[in-house]
Amino acid sequence: MHGLSPCLLVESEALALLARLGRVKPFSLAETMVPAAAPSVAAMRAVEQHVAESIDALVPELERFLDWMKECPEPHLAQERFSLLRLRFNLFLDRFDVYSDAITQRSEQPIGVWLAGLDELAEDMLAVGVSAAERPPLVCYLDRGRGAAIRRARTHFSDGELNPLALVRLPRERMIGSGIGSSLAHEVGHQGVALLGLLEPAQRALSLSSPGSPWSHWVSEILADFWAVACLGVSATVGLLAVVTLPRAFVFRSGESDVHPTPYVRTLLSAAIGARLFPDPQWQRLADTWRKLYPLDAAPRDVRYQFAAREAELGAIADALVGLRFPSLGRTLAEHLRSSARSPSRLRALFMSREPASPLAALAALGQARADGTLAPEAEALRLDELLRIWALQRSGLGRYPKSPEGDNHGRQ
Repeated sequence: MHGLSPCLLVESEALALLARLGRVKPFSLAETMVPAAAPSVAAMRAVEQHVAESIDALVPELERFLDWMKECPEPHLAQERFSLLRLRFNLFLDRFDVYSDAITQRSEQPIGVWLAGLDELAEDMLAVGVSAAERPPLVCYLDRGRGAAIRRARTHFSDGELNPLALVRLPRERMIGSGIGSSLAHEVGHQGVALLGLLEPAQRALSLSSPGSPWSHWVSEILADFWAVACLGVSATVGLLAVVTLPRAFVFRSGESDVHPTPYVRTLLSAAIGARLFPDPQWQRLADTWRKLYPLDAAPRDVRYQFAAREAELGAIADALVGLRFPSLGRTLAEHLRSSARSPSRLRALFMSREPASPLAALAALGQARADGTLAPEAEALRLDELLRIWALQRSGLGRYPKSPEGDNHGRQ
């Protein structure tokens, strides 16, 4: 046996890539999720079309390469050209795997149905500030780790291809409690801020209002926190507090190069924004609780002055954010996002009445009750489990969710 010549070896590898592309099947034919767990039709259509177009672009490239190989060019030239093709193929697989991770989880029970309910909630959160015509499809999925993240729609993958939908990655450790809503609203806020073109105007404004400070560097995360508080009220700040409740060394980290504000300051700013959007004594109580958990005297001496300086600026920064008018909106972000329906008094009344509500309002009411101490964590988890299932089934358009055997009492202490 003489084995494969260099040209035949490269050609066989190209044929293998072509065969693998032929085995990529539509997700709609490969997944076993129940109908209530499925992503929206718009999201699935966007994914399937994106994958199909990528394959349609790669197959002719491979076929042209195989035609060129018939002349048996110099082996090193063939290998160089094939390496570039294989790189493009692997970048396509990277994109395919991102979608696959998000969609395959829909076959897990009860995770799949929960995710469909979260899709509905995320769309509600984006609708607070973005018109229907501008909203991209949204798909949620879970992953390991403490932090949530979003791969925003209309951003580029590493190979330059545009992502056709928003993919929100949520940490498994946050399932299932109202804290998941805080993470989700923050990530949806990133998408909303980008769609409305708010980042650069806010960055300029904070640079002018507080020259030399890191606020303008942190503005992307601050605006996403603002969106979360406008959506959920106090549960956004309580959820943030849970995320950044870390050993003191992390809460009092001095590095200001991170795009996330220092955890100590970030939680206090969230409370300050909430106090201006939805005035209530709860915000001061929450800020006082945070300061007791992490007394500034416990910060390293060399950075204590920095933290004190940032804390002294909190009121002015919160006022600047609430009063900042955006040309693209024609008004302030607070006016654009805030609704009296999400005031503490209205949310408390909604929780007690148990009247039907939108996903966003229902979750905000649960979070308000949890912050008030009128809802136990166990009851919150039960109620949220039920709500996610209801939203998923309603979203599917296939049926109505039966009333829980526990009736109206299982959501309260």
